[in-house]
Amino acid sequence: RARRVHPTQKVGVSRDGRVRASMRVAAAPEVMAQLRTWLLGFGAAVRVVEPPELAQDIAAELRRAALRYES
Repeated sequence: RARRVHPTQKVGVSRDGRVRASMRVAAAPEVMAQLRTWLLGFGAAVRVVEPPELAQDIAAELRRAALRYES
């Protein structure tokens, strides 16, 4: 919540303590790669809402990570 990662970043905190962040970033591959890495750092605590392609990519990567822990 305290870390500013982008000039367009907006952060809100709900009553239950969840943090919602939004920002407008360029769709350039290198920007999306950096954003993806940052988001994955939150592990299961993150939920990407949009863009849908990024949300699907994050979900797929977290599923692949979870598979590593199944016997």
